[in-house]
Amino acid sequence: MLFRSPLYLGKDTHLLSRPAERTALEVLAANGVETILQEKDGFTPTPVISRSILAWNARTLPLSAEWWNFPGYAPLSGITAFTEHLLITYPLASPIIWATHNPVLAYNLLIVVSFPLNGVAMWALGYELTGSGMAAFIAGLAFAFSPFQAEHLAHLQMLMAWGMPVALMGAHRYSRDGRASGAGWFALGWMGVEFSNAYMLVFFPILLGIGACWLVRRDNVGRAATLAGVAGLATLPIVPLLLGYHARQAAYGLTRSYQEILLLSADIRGLVGISHRNVLWKPWLLGQQYEGSLFPGLTISLLSVVGVVSGLRDRATRPVVGFYACAVVMLWTLTLGPEPHWGATRLLGHGPYSLILHIPGGQAIRVPARAWLPATIGLAVCAAVGAQWLQIG
Repeated sequence: MLFRSPLYLGKDTHLLSRPAERTALEVLAANGVETILQEKDGFTPTPVISRSILAWNARTLPLSAEWWNFPGYAPLSGITAFTEHLLITYPLASPIIWATHNPVLAYNLLIVVSFPLNGVAMWALGYELTGSGMAAFIAGLAFAFSPFQAEHLAHLQMLMAWGMPVALMGAHRYSRDGRASGAGWFALGWMGVEFSNAYMLVFFPILLGIGACWLVRRDNVGRAATLAGVAGLATLPIVPLLLGYHARQAAYGLTRSYQEILLLSADIRGLVGISHRNVLWKPWLLGQQYEGSLFPGLTISLLSVVGVVSGLRDRATRPVVGFYACAVVMLWTLTLGPEPHWGATRLLGHGPYSLILHIPGGQAIRVPARAWLPATIGLAVCAAVGAQWLQIG
């Protein structure tokens, strides 16, 4: 095969990445292939890959035969299915790239925009539930700037999380008064979730299921069934993408190892754990790998406790607060992975997350700790209720 342009070769932080890079370089050099490496023999940062994906999405038609063949791992085909598709960013990123031919600018603008998008979406949910602009503002801040989100600044697909609060806002509105706008917002939010990343495609429906079990009553079961139908229709656009991923990953026999899933599960102590990047709390809290750093922040924690205590005492807020508090606890148990552990000590041989491994696609989810992202919505709601109680009291 004749290569007419340089080949870009990157490596990850995994243990075998460096020897694999060495072997690849020897083969490429022996065949006279010009190769470009990361500066100073460093690891290839995630944003570099993300910017390449944004540029590829803008240059090719999504889901076309050409789109599936992202220019990587030559001469293999179907490489788009090896990583994130980032199609949630397409309506914003592609026009910027078309106009400026600058994927770096598009990437940077998406990072900046993701925070207000998440904040406004969470504000809408908070206002729907409390009717208080101040409480909704607290909810927006708590979600958009949660410490867990800050740990994922390099993961654009995690930052674009506005779909979850929008879907919940629409679900609450439709369940309350049956307005079509509520169902519409729910559909829009759900489509935002399904095109963001595979993790939320698994974890967010669990949150919705908890809500259905907690809040659906005999007098609104019909509206709940309608929302389920809306979700089914809104899922249809993602089906070709899921089938494409499945077919190509199955052809290569790609799957996540059980040990990798264990490694990227959160420790029970993760609730008071922070990564090495968190300078403020480093002297007082436990150091954890960044995926398992679940510390929600002191202010959010205190407001959430106030919200749960005051909300459960009030008959009007008890169902909603009970639902979100329960969801936080249940999603936290999923972050612990299939074998919950305290440090090096395994406490359970099979945790609740083990059930996910038995559903279609469950084995492809390698980071159980990311179940904490939808849990931060529950914390934000509880914090909003707590702020409202303090304001009134």
